[in-house]
Amino acid sequence: MTKIIKIVIIILIVLIIIGCKGKKSSKPVTREDLYTGTDGLVFNFLKNAPPDQVYASTETERSQFNVVIDLENKGAFNIEEGYLTLILEDDYMSIDDWDTTEEISYAGYN
Repeated sequence: MTKIIKIVIIILIVLIIIGCKGKKSSKPVTREDLYTGTDGLVFNFLKNAPPDQVYASTETERSQFNVVIDLENKGAFNIEEGYLTLILEDDYMSIDDWDTTEEISYAGYN
């Protein structure tokens, strides 16, 4: 009986040693695994652009004002070859100068 107990103990010790050795991952950790960020593309209007009050245009005078948008990519990945599309209500507003074909790229939080 003591021989069997010794053999079982030796087998358990060997299994514990093999189990504690650990296994190396064949897949290396990439930079993408380290990226963080869940907000995506965030935009804010700059102060006073547009102004707090905007007046309606008249038949003789147009009411013009600037709009400045601050874009920030808070997402995990870069935005490449993106396009910013702006849609307006034609009866109320128009854009005098806007290049709709320009690509935009923003780096993410990485």
